[in-house]
Amino acid sequence: MPNLPVPIQTDVAIQNTTTGEVDYLEFKGNTLVASVLIDYGLNPDFHVVASADFNADGRPDLVTQSQTTGQLDFLFLDATAHLTSSALTPGGVPRVIGVFAEAGGTAPGQIGPTLASQTADGSIDFLAFDVTHQLIASDLVPGTAGLPHAVGVISAAPGTGEPAVQGLGTHDNIVTQLPDCSVDVIGFTGASPYTGTGLTYSASDLFPNSAGLPTIYALDQDFSTLGGTDANVPTPGGGIGSIQGVQAISQLANGQLDALYFDSGIGDIANQGLLYAANQMNPAFPGWHPVDAGLVAHADLFPIL
Repeated sequence: MPNLPVPIQTDVAIQNTTTGEVDYLEFKGNTLVASVLIDYGLNPDFHVVASADFNADGRPDLVTQSQTTGQLDFLFLDATAHLTSSALTPGGVPRVIGVFAEAGGTAPGQIGPTLASQTADGSIDFLAFDVTHQLIASDLVPGTAGLPHAVGVISAAPGTGEPAVQGLGTHDNIVTQLPDCSVDVIGFTGASPYTGTGLTYSASDLFPNSAGLPTIYALDQDFSTLGGTDANVPTPGGGIGSIQGVQAISQLANGQLDALYFDSGIGDIANQGLLYAANQMNPAFPGWHPVDAGLVAHADLFPIL
């Protein structure tokens, strides 16, 4: 197997299961070198489920969701990752699994990127919100009922039509885990979730030898000198079409974070989906769980200089 990228720095965010506090972590190799703990006043029932710019100020924000009502609370952050304001939706939506940035278009009046969600029957539903952060459009993808438990979204190469995993559509990919923790990645085609026929479920890829892996909590949390804004980056000196990897953040039973690296198959189709590296990071964090907020850690707290 080729020498695929493994980062020097990994930014991760974790949330306390009791207090709701968020701790932004910076690792060099497998060693914790920096930590910024912020209390957003969250009820522990509200889990961080996504991060992106949702108020068009050029800075990443957080999306949290009630695990009982499904309500979303958008948390708008300043340059030090502290809260400036928030917007609570009046009603609940299906379980949000991350930002789906390469959706091919936005709904009229939409602000911020599309959120991907999964309904109780396994269907994928894409959600758009307006400037008041109320739900204005959704696209329930036909043929997705019965999909396994979705754990997150991995980013496509922006503007290229090349997915994160080779051959799986033309947009971002959604990662699912089966009951045995096997990783199954889902792809989509279509122009936009909100116009015409919407997005279509195109294909899936069950990663080989992935049964028994730890539970995945977040994707694309790596922001490293290898380039890009996610872990799906080419090897140094390469471009689109060169060998690429996909990063997942999992957690062991003792609370230790484990970064997993899979071959994306782009430039290396023979090894697509194979786990080529893992990085168990120290110390362990019992009572905490990883959340999709590595972008905030990288943009506001631990940038690569």
